[in-house]
Amino acid sequence: MTSADRDLSTRARELSLSAFGVFPDIPFSFNSRLKRVLGRLVYSKNRGTLTPLRIEISSSISCNEELLKRTLLHELSHFYLMKNDRDFSHSSPEFKKLSEELGFDIVAEYEGLPVHRWVCSACKKTVALSFNRREKKGLSSCCKAPIELQEK
Repeated sequence: MTSADRDLSTRARELSLSAFGVFPDIPFSFNSRLKRVLGRLVYSKNRGTLTPLRIEISSSISCNEELLKRTLLHELSHFYLMKNDRDFSHSSPEFKKLSEELGFDIVAEYEGLPVHRWVCSACKKTVALSFNRREKKGLSSCCKAPIELQEK
């Protein structure tokens, strides 16, 4: 475990204790491979039983304190609801209520993040969003035209 992951774990556990009164006994880590989401709760499903395994946070937000806090609260809300055998999906009334009470977005706002938009070269319809600029090859599903990066 890196020192950044240890700091993340400490921060997440403090947030969880203050927001939910629960000490999450799972690992927390930064994941540089998360490109489409800011965080995720990884869990296993065995015979209908859901078991939280870890929470991963995108490395791209490690220096953005406010966004990191909101993302941790978002993922901790999934964890809390799952541990209490409640619907932890984004569309559940309980998750929406936690979102309002704790002040996090159900779907992340990307303002200030390095998000790149890939569009169909023919009709300019958005076909992908990503945190990295790595070239995307292939054809769009709409017009079967090459995909290109839309410059801001």
